[in-house]
Order: sequence, then C-alpha cells, then structure tokens
Amino acid sequence: MAMAHAWKACGETRRGFESRLHRMYNTYMKKSIELVTILIVIVLIVPKPVYAYIDPGTGSYVFQIILAAIFGGGFAFRSNIKNVFLKIKKVISGKKESSDKID
Repeated sequence: MAMAHAWKACGETRRGFESRLHRMYNTYMKKSIELVTILIVIVLIVPKPVYAYIDPGTGSYVFQIILAAIFGGGFAFRSNIKNVFLKIKKVISGKKESSDKID
C-alpha cells in the first residue's frame, strides 16, 4: 500500500493521519537523541587506560602548525583587505577599474 493512501485504510482524515505520523516521528527522534546523549556521556565518563606515547617533537610540530595557520591566515586577510580597499577607493574616486590588483 502506498504511503499516500495509508490514511484511507486507517479510517482517518489525511490531516489527522499526518499529525499522528509527526507525533510518532517526534517521539522517536526525542528518544533517539536521548539515547545517543546518554551513550556519549557514558563513553566520556568511564575512564579507560590509554597506552600511548607522545613523542617530545610532537609538541613543537603542533606549535609550528598553529603558528603557520595564524601567519597564513593573517597574510590572506591582509592581501584580500588591500584589494577591497583599492576597489572602494576606485569607486569613490570615480576611476575605472584597471588591473592594478595587489597580490
């Protein structure tokens, strides 16, 4: 039986059938979210022994990645902001836009 006509078989109006389906779906979703939340809390609370070794060079590598991201982001921001200010300056001064793009 197709879902479009399932409400006829139940002897309900279409609106009543759809609202009942929505209530069932919402209840199912709430219970699913509660279950997932409980499982996440249990996994985070229960301590587990970790047999791992972090190499002393790992800290300097992570520090290098963070610095590269900061400086790279700053350079990209600075390059783009200069282009934006040049375009605004050209619009305000009334000059035609040429290929004086700063990279």
